[in-house]
Amino acid sequence: MVTAKLFRAIPKFATLLAIAILVAAGMQFGWAYLATPTIVARFEASTPLPLDPATFTQTRRDWLLAGDDPTFYHHHGIDSRTPGAGYTTITQGLVKILFFDDFRPGLFRWRKVKQTIIAIAFNTRVSKDEQLRLFVNAVYLGNRDGHDLKGFFSASEECFGKPFSQITDAQYLELVAMIVGPDKFNRAKHPDRNHERDQRIRRLLAGECKPGAVEDVEYADCAR
Repeated sequence: MVTAKLFRAIPKFATLLAIAILVAAGMQFGWAYLATPTIVARFEASTPLPLDPATFTQTRRDWLLAGDDPTFYHHHGIDSRTPGAGYTTITQGLVKILFFDDFRPGLFRWRKVKQTIIAIAFNTRVSKDEQLRLFVNAVYLGNRDGHDLKGFFSASEECFGKPFSQITDAQYLELVAMIVGPDKFNRAKHPDRNHERDQRIRRLLAGECKPGAVEDVEYADCAR
C-alpha cells in the first residue's frame, strides 16, 4: 500500500520539480537581463579596451571565430551542435569573466547551467560586435612570469614586445591558438603544440579538413 502511494506520488513530485526548475531558470534569466547593462558598463569603466575587432582584417576575424566560436554571429549565446564549437561560446566566455569571480561548474554543474541561462539573456542585451570587442580585450591568454595575460593587446606586448598593431598575422594566430587551451597551447611553454594548433586552424579554413564532433575543438582530422 505504501509502495503504491509512493509510485503515485512520483509524477506529482516530478511535475513540481520541473516547475521549480523552470521558475528558477526564469528568475535567473530575468535577473541577468536586467543586470547586464550595469555589469557591462562597470566592466568598461574599470578595464582598458584598446582594441576594436572592426579594425581587424577579415583574415584575422576568420581565424578568431574559426578557432573559438564558428557560429558566433548566428547563435543565441550558446551552441551545442556545431562540430568543433566545444561547449563554451564567446558569449559564455564573457559571462564567465563578467558574472563570476572564480568560475567552476560546481555540484551537479549548476554554475554551468547558470552560465548558459545568463549567456542567453546577455546575448539579447549586447550586440555581437560589442561582445566581440569585449572578448578580444578580456580573453584569458595564459600566464607569463606569474601574472595572467588578458586580452590581445597586453598579450602582444608581453609575448612579442610590441603593440598589437605591429604583430604579424603569424604572431596573431599564435595567440588565437591559445584561446581554447591557454596552458596546453601556451606559445612560450609549448611552442610545438601551439604551432600545430595554428596549422590546424589554417587547414580548417582552407577546407582541407573538418571537426568530427562538437567536442572536437582540437580538430583531430586536421593533424598531419
